Amino acid sequence: MSFNMKKKLCREFISECLYQLDEEYLVVWIDLPLEKAATEFQCNNDSLCSYEDFLDQCGSFIQHLYLNAFDIKKQLTDQQSIIETIAVIEEFYKGDPRERLDHAFLDAQEYGISHVFLAIVAHLKKTARDRHVRHLVNTKILPLKWAEKVVITRIIFDDWGKFLPPNLTTCKPDGYANQLPDLLLTLCSINQETHQLISKGPF
Repeated sequence: MSFNMKKKLCREFISECLYQLDEEYLVVWIDLPLEKAATEFQCNNDSLCSYEDFLDQCGSFIQHLYLNAFDIKKQLTDQQSIIETIAVIEEFYKGDPRERLDHAFLDAQEYGISHVFLAIVAHLKKTARDRHVRHLVNTKILPLKWAEKVVITRIIFDDWGKFLPPNLTTCKPDGYANQLPDLLLTLCSINQETHQLISKGPF
């Protein structure tokens, strides 16, 4: 394979990675399915009477999301859905980790259980996005050969060098070949900031 062909394939690889890391891609393939599934969930009662009712409704909600918002479905028993509810809420909710479930229950009582549902959806969006990025890095970027990483890094510096942070461009591109995932994420952030500026138009 000629060097020009290798460069062409590497440019296509960069484009595909940036496409899958782009905010619009993440919204379409992760955020919107979760939001759609959440709006389709039939909540029995937004006002709660008991702690058990809170766990049951949150468990049903999470089960609904797992079956309707993700490509890989996750079927849970009623008991498993309650255990999953506790684990999910304790991962992210405000306050001391030992008291997060209580905080969520109190918020549900004060603001309605839909308030907690929204927080769960926001958390699942974040974890799904993180999982997607890790999968891309582990299956597409890290397995590349060293020579391929070097070519890709050089292309990034040649084509986008003037947009990269100054502390990066003071070194030779080859030195960042092992940091290719971080470099692509930086490039994606730069592209998103540029798109935002363009969409706002002139002041």
